[in-house]
Amino acid sequence: MFDAMIGNTPRRWYVLAMLTAVYMSNIADRYVISTLIEPIKAELRISDSAIGFLTASDLRLAKSMLWVFAPVGYLYLVPAFSWIQNLSQPRMRGFICAVFLFGANVANLALAPQLIGLASDIVAAHSAAPSESLRMILSASAFTGFWAAYHFWAAGRGMAADLERAAAPVAATG
Repeated sequence: MFDAMIGNTPRRWYVLAMLTAVYMSNIADRYVISTLIEPIKAELRISDSAIGFLTASDLRLAKSMLWVFAPVGYLYLVPAFSWIQNLSQPRMRGFICAVFLFGANVANLALAPQLIGLASDIVAAHSAAPSESLRMILSASAFTGFWAAYHFWAAGRGMAADLERAAAPVAATG
């Protein structure tokens, strides 16, 4: 029944994969720094207050940016979950949301910190300033948000047509 509504195309799996990738890269950016604060503090032998100054020199500015950027970071979830709800059969919606969230959490909480650490170790081994490798890798990984935004946009270009196909009545088969 669902295949007749939207067509059995690889496009719907592409859309699900892209939405999952966008979600994963968004969460990874948030957890990398908080995961690495303690190792940074131990490596540089600095106090908690010094970490606070390294991460934000003005506490008021840091708090205001938190209140601006934290909610904005989750704005893509509304269209992502509405697309999942509208493009999947009612009996599959919960499963598809669970797969989406499971994949994103595994990638962001298990894989991303390991990959950032591995990349930092590789850069440190070949760098003139090995203590700067983590900063360089974290700075470079911040641009993954643009990669994710592009794929989110690319997946959304055909959403109007996909939603029309999903809303169309199913043709009766004899």
